Amino acid sequence: MVSPFSIHPVIHGAAVRISNLTRRLAEHYRVSLLVLGEGTDDPGHREAYGPFCEQVLFHRLPKAPDPNLDSFHLLPPAATPFTHRAVTDRISALVDAHQISIVQLEFAELGGHIQREDNAATVLVEHDIGFTTQRRQRALGIGDRFDAAGRIGAGSLDGIRQERFEINACALADQVHCMSENDRSTMAQRLGAADHLRVVPNGVDTRIFAPGPAADRRGALFLGSFPHLPNLDAFEYLMDTIWPEIRRRSPDTTLTVAGARPPESVLVRHGRDGVRVVGEVDEVAPLYRDHRVLIVPLRAGSGTRLKILEAMASGLPVVSTTIGAEGLVLADPPEVVLADDVDEMAEAVADLLAADDDEIEARGARGRALVEAHYDWDSVTEDLRRGYADLLTSPLAEPALRVTSVDAPTSNADPAVTLVVPTSAGNGLSRGLVDGLASQLFDGDIEVVIVDRGSPVDTLDSWRALGFRVVSVSGSKTNQGAALNAGARIARGQVLAFTTPNAIPASPNWLSGLVAPFDHDRPPAAVQGGITAQFIDGGPAHKPTFTRESERWRQAHGGLEFSLINAAMPKTVWESFPFPPSTLLADRCWQQIATDHELLILPCLAAAVRDVRQDTGRDMVRMSFEEGRAWRDLGIRYTATDCWADAVFGLPAIDGAGEPAPANSRRHLAFRVLRPLGIYLGNRF
Repeated sequence: MVSPFSIHPVIHGAAVRISNLTRRLAEHYRVSLLVLGEGTDDPGHREAYGPFCEQVLFHRLPKAPDPNLDSFHLLPPAATPFTHRAVTDRISALVDAHQISIVQLEFAELGGHIQREDNAATVLVEHDIGFTTQRRQRALGIGDRFDAAGRIGAGSLDGIRQERFEINACALADQVHCMSENDRSTMAQRLGAADHLRVVPNGVDTRIFAPGPAADRRGALFLGSFPHLPNLDAFEYLMDTIWPEIRRRSPDTTLTVAGARPPESVLVRHGRDGVRVVGEVDEVAPLYRDHRVLIVPLRAGSGTRLKILEAMASGLPVVSTTIGAEGLVLADPPEVVLADDVDEMAEAVADLLAADDDEIEARGARGRALVEAHYDWDSVTEDLRRGYADLLTSPLAEPALRVTSVDAPTSNADPAVTLVVPTSAGNGLSRGLVDGLASQLFDGDIEVVIVDRGSPVDTLDSWRALGFRVVSVSGSKTNQGAALNAGARIARGQVLAFTTPNAIPASPNWLSGLVAPFDHDRPPAAVQGGITAQFIDGGPAHKPTFTRESERWRQAHGGLEFSLINAAMPKTVWESFPFPPSTLLADRCWQQIATDHELLILPCLAAAVRDVRQDTGRDMVRMSFEEGRAWRDLGIRYTATDCWADAVFGLPAIDGAGEPAPANSRRHLAFRVLRPLGIYLGNRF
């Protein structure tokens, strides 16, 4: 479940829904929660949801919009803060690493993350119809104020963008959950199809919200989270037009105003004309039991109102505008008193304030019966589970990388470190790596997990004979992240180390040095070991990422370019920040997410490997082409000027003393020319 904002504390209607359903769903499914926002952690969230969620995770949103996704400013303002490739990558990584079947995106603002490179089904929850809400706000002339809060756009062009974006998101989702049949009908008319649109209404916990004696009830109640502009508009409409008429009819009546984050314009009403502003309260159930009528003078918004359901469950009569009660299945006459005229609403409220206790309890009983029949959270959860069942029985999209077999552990002892090595047909474990592992002076057990694509059976058997575990996979060679996740998922070590088949440990203390920083009181999130690249074992070294783009990347990321040729991290870090699956540059994607979340990557150059790659010229171009294409997918551009400068002036070859290699080294010269050319072609075509 992905929420675009904090849901703890529970101070608004969407948080009430997400919180109640998450708790109930956890009784039937393994549920993970990902909260988007400004922070990297929130102990309150973890304490509230940790007892029943598999994971409670957070993703810090970049402050600036992603120019690669909205270069033409086509996204609506409501969706722009949440639409970043890093968010999509994080969702896909979690899906891949933890084998998640369903991704539920709360609110249409997250519609930019429906099309991902994983095979989980996607549910989009339409808490309200955003373009309907915006249209009503513009009609009231309150859109400018809402836009100033950074939530939605005020102009008609913003409304067109919102409607286009929202309809497209609903068309792409595998299932869309609407709050009412009214919302479902609105969306079905726009889409021309409704098979994947389901009504999963808002609800109420009828055990918490229960009626109290009418004799104990006094005055009227207004309730609403004030950052939601329709609530603020409703309050001002009540104060300016309706409340004076109510006071004229019932001079001694009082109004309690409750809700999160009341602005100054609300607070100044406290103590005047019978108004008492209490703001945010820890529990709202007592407020419903203490008053004789709930006033809901909403003039904008869509979806359904949780406060009306909670009030009815509490036996509290409700007077509402038609828009306020929109979407609820009401009887005839309705359980809610509907009034759109100022005098009608004032008269209805005054009548309920003056009604005897028997009438109040009779009206409250009708509302309670409606809620028990249609809107209890337990029954809503069953609606939701039926929707999930349809998704889980439908064939999921074919995964980009399929695991075909997994070896069992070779011993019962829990290893200290698991080394994950991806291999493929034609690129198996080098003799140097095997010998180097055998010579490691490491205090503890080492588990080696080979993630292999297509190597011969006899080769796999030879690795098993060495005590290595083998995970056989099939799929695109560019799914580097998915391959590493497949190995990390079965790893039993507390620390994960990563390398490649051609890497040769530079010393017997390589692995000890690589994982030593994790024994400190404040360990890093990852360790980057040293890498010396060679075309032949014993030949001159060269710099594998010498291009200007790579240098710009290092400058933007603390002088470090994270590489899975030689790296390590605690498994707990990988569980929260696994690798984006469908990319050749899983290490760069991971480093970007780590940078956004202020995770420390500690360089440890002494724990080095020699990466010996005996590539032909054709291999150089092919691999560089794939890398350039992956750069493009990340929004990284490699210009013709970059290509020319790197080919002419690049100095990738160095010997052990750090001096340029001989100029007549044909392989180094070819590498200097072919790598920039391959990257440019892949990046541009």
